[in-house]
Amino acid sequence: MKKIFLPAAGLIPFALGFGMNARMMANMDLVLPYRLIGAVWLLFWGLVGYGAKYFAGSARSSALLAHLIPGAVLLCLLYQELVLGRYWFNLLGVATQFYYLPLLNLAFGLENFLFALTGGWVHRMWYSYLIAFGLMWAAFYLGSRLRAHRTT
Repeated sequence: MKKIFLPAAGLIPFALGFGMNARMMANMDLVLPYRLIGAVWLLFWGLVGYGAKYFAGSARSSALLAHLIPGAVLLCLLYQELVLGRYWFNLLGVATQFYYLPLLNLAFGLENFLFALTGGWVHRMWYSYLIAFGLMWAAFYLGSRLRAHRTT
């Protein structure tokens, strides 16, 4: 029963993404502190990883369980972006885009930095979604590893 908490925690970004979108649509002149939102979200996700040690045996298994939903969302986004070449015009298509919305500003910054290092720059949304997923995975895993080191 405790292992259900970890995949359920993967639903939290949906609420945050929909909330950010609602706030931006309510006031079009509002500029949110996007990088700060992303950094706070990663800190929170790391804290979830820190507490996840109680729900799964190891840092790796807790990260795998917690990222079932983010992985499924990433697969849907990659399918829409790479196979279809467009996004679905239904709730599933919109929800998958809003899922990584809190992290996209940080992901864009990292994407620009990586492409500047390699000498080329071609912006693709799916690069940013992969980077956002990697940031979530890293924050969660580091939080759970920190817990493992503090308890030993």
